[in-house]
Amino acid sequence: MRRSRPTRASHLFSAAALCLFLLAGCENPAGLPDGIDAPDGNDPSIRTLAADSAMIAPLQDLTGAFITAEDFDDFRALAGHVNDPAFGTVTALAYLDVLPPSSYPDGFQDRPVREVTLRLERGYVYGDTLMPTMFDVRQVSEEWDAVGAPSDTLFPAQEAIITSFEVAASDTLVEVPLPASWIAELDTTLRSDQFSTLFHGFQLQAQDGSNAVYGFTGDSTLELISAEDTVIYQASELFTNTEATPAMAPPADGLFRLQDGTGLGLTLNFDLDTLSLAAINTAFLRVNADTLAVEAPMGFVRPLARELALFGFIEGEDPVFITTATLSEENQTYSFGSNLLTGLLQDLVLDRSELDGFAVGFPSEPSGLDVVPLAGLGSEGGPRAVVILIQN
Repeated sequence: MRRSRPTRASHLFSAAALCLFLLAGCENPAGLPDGIDAPDGNDPSIRTLAADSAMIAPLQDLTGAFITAEDFDDFRALAGHVNDPAFGTVTALAYLDVLPPSSYPDGFQDRPVREVTLRLERGYVYGDTLMPTMFDVRQVSEEWDAVGAPSDTLFPAQEAIITSFEVAASDTLVEVPLPASWIAELDTTLRSDQFSTLFHGFQLQAQDGSNAVYGFTGDSTLELISAEDTVIYQASELFTNTEATPAMAPPADGLFRLQDGTGLGLTLNFDLDTLSLAAINTAFLRVNADTLAVEAPMGFVRPLARELALFGFIEGEDPVFITTATLSEENQTYSFGSNLLTGLLQDLVLDRSELDGFAVGFPSEPSGLDVVPLAGLGSEGGPRAVVILIQN
């Protein structure tokens, strides 16, 4: 932000303070209608400030969840590979762990397991849907923790492939029978009271030639069948590792192309000098989408992000979530607004914040590879702050 920087001793909005402000609540305020983007000649209290600078930059993306998370059933682990000429190449590895039930049928743990089926609930697709995709299943080799892990984290898995399976875009449930040799080797582990510490789950990886990424949800299960019983182990932990390479030659249209899961966001800075030391009633940050730039060839699914997230950042520290915005279908605008955002901008205007800027990214749930082309600097609908001042 273009203002003189306070000393560390005098600043009032460190990252810790930002977190405390967040915990105090950030309800969306009432205020400026969606249709008002520029100052009204009859209302000097409304100011619109175009972003002073904007650039694509690393922005930590968390892509894991544990079963205790809200809406875990809808969370996804992504696996596949896509070469998208408009947005680049993405390779995703899915990790999935399971938990046994709280109690077993009488005698189940005394009888050998005869059949094991990995039942994957398919809840997402990005890429070529005309051809099926082949996946390899491997066993994760060490304890891992999906919660708080950024998208570039790689958990170790065994080299040996347990089995392979095929997924088509029309599939909603994919049943993967695991081979008898694997069942025999893991039989006592599968029935053990120590299963949760002895077994670490599965890794799913697309075979060469894939051009689609699929998402498998928290409704996925591991089904075990013995001579007399069928027992269901529920998915307990999901994570997606992604590796992304931007398109070699993106269109020269001035758009900022963002994609979920890639660990990139749009950083924004504003010149607040024109506001002097004004008192702010309500503030919004707004970005517009060019939805035509999301259109894809027949048979290629390229989901448009319907929700974006806004973060505040201080150099060298983790970004802090501020609020989300949903795409307005009427004017193709994401409008971020909250009490927290208003307070942050007020502190910046009054020179009492160390905040270095804002970043537009994606919510952590549900995990996906949704895309959004955002209007660039100097264009109509480019990144901007809309501020309502308190009049004397």
